Amino acid sequence: MNHNPSPDTRFGAKRGNKPYGGSHWRIEDTPRYKLERLTYLTEAEIQAIVADPGAPLFDRQIGEALMHANWNTLERIINQVYGPPVQRIEQTDMPAPTPLLDLDAIKAKAKMLNTAQAGEIRRKGTDD
Repeated sequence: MNHNPSPDTRFGAKRGNKPYGGSHWRIEDTPRYKLERLTYLTEAEIQAIVADPGAPLFDRQIGEALMHANWNTLERIINQVYGPPVQRIEQTDMPAPTPLLDLDAIKAKAKMLNTAQAGEIRRKGTDD
């Protein structure tokens, strides 16, 4: 039994999946590109984008934020587009915590009890 697709349904064929021409995305559509493009514009150019109802919503909202935002808002936008900056975490050597139970003492006591029981069993065996 042949499970291969027929030649007319293979990739790129008449009835098959059509190949895409080039890349699936364009850099001009990315938020990073749009933000960087808006940072080079003058205030009048940004106001024109904000006022244009035909401009993409993202461009209008980022332009509005750039014109009226404080530093905290701009920082959040930048962190959202580029990712938060790398933060160093200082690692310190901490001493090992003291255990709640002294396992060595418990093992020694168990060993002592085992030897005592073994001696008691031996004594019983000799007494009979």
